[in-house]
Amino acid sequence: MYQEGKRALAGEVMPLHRCAVPLNAGMQATTNRILKREELSFAEEMSITKSLVASYVSAKPTIDACNAQFEDNASNNKQPEADFSQFEEDWELK
Repeated sequence: MYQEGKRALAGEVMPLHRCAVPLNAGMQATTNRILKREELSFAEEMSITKSLVASYVSAKPTIDACNAQFEDNASNNKQPEADFSQFEEDWELK
């Protein structure tokens, strides 16, 4: 996930998965709260965790549909697989 309107900027820092989706306004507000983590109580940390999980769950169907589309295309040889690695050490340009 990336901040709305900043896909290209995020892509300069690390490769984005082809099915990456922008953060919605609620998730952006929640992630901004994490920046002041040392000021948070345990209850506030739990609230943030619940909000993030809810946001991920709501985004999951869109991401799953995107992944399924690419899996279907790959099995039908309509589009080649994109080179993507979940391991950070593989993100370096070669």
